[in-house]
Amino acid sequence: MRLRQVETFYWAARLGSFAKAAQKLNATHSAISMRIQELEMSLGIKLFDRSQRAAKLTSDGIHLLPAAEQMLEAAEQISSFKTSKMSLNGYVRLGVVETIAMTWLSQLIDKLRDDFPGIQIEVEVALSHVLEDKLYAGQIDAILAPCSMSKSRFTHTTVGEIPFRWMCSPSLDVPHSVSVRDLGDMPLIVTSREQNFRGTLLDWATKYHLRIKKPYICNTFVIAEKLVSAKLGVAFLPVPIYEEKLADGQLRVVACDQEPAPMEHFFIRATLSDSLVLRAIETVAAEVSTFARTRKEEAG
Repeated sequence: MRLRQVETFYWAARLGSFAKAAQKLNATHSAISMRIQELEMSLGIKLFDRSQRAAKLTSDGIHLLPAAEQMLEAAEQISSFKTSKMSLNGYVRLGVVETIAMTWLSQLIDKLRDDFPGIQIEVEVALSHVLEDKLYAGQIDAILAPCSMSKSRFTHTTVGEIPFRWMCSPSLDVPHSVSVRDLGDMPLIVTSREQNFRGTLLDWATKYHLRIKKPYICNTFVIAEKLVSAKLGVAFLPVPIYEEKLADGQLRVVACDQEPAPMEHFFIRATLSDSLVLRAIETVAAEVSTFARTRKEEAG
């Protein structure tokens, strides 16, 4: 059963004539007749009483007509939705933290190109506090980050969470399991002078009074992992990015008696910037993040 066959049946029934249906659909009379026959064969019923000169419906045809109308209305809604997506245009400056840039950012960009080709994205990858400052200053339009900003000024939509663990080189002389207090006494590698504490990690560090006494400060997780591999200290790293090195024994987890919860990430925009373009990116980000996580779980 094809949509064109249902459309042909609908108009033949409504207009009461195969000839009028052919004119309406810009088709030949024989094409209309063939589509009706094919639909009848696929359904195993007769839709028209062919003993009549007019296109008179059988009882089965009468019962099918409302369903055919609903099917055509649904098809029209789908077509309109696709058209509206294709016509959505805009230029967005999007700030993205490193964890997302190294996991599902490429999938986000690909899906936006496919679903909303009229939306252009300028991406800036930076630390959370840098992106916060730029969003406050209006230098970017939205950010994907684990931070929490003023709830009165900014809208936060959850797009997923990323698990983190304290990691070190397998040859580094630190225990396999430590307390939060012991952790603070160790050489820790952090990604900013503020220790990049944001969101759930900030809540955790505050609750358990973590005080970092001997920090190594760098700008990215990539550099942090290099310093970890060089046995300079322990770093709080995103598991999805380094799970292969953990599995290969190049890194190992330093378990803590109070493990932080996975770091929740948000799509954050100014509350007053409630545009359809930003809403579209927000929706796709949530979809892609879920898809990326599900696919990884299935592969594992």
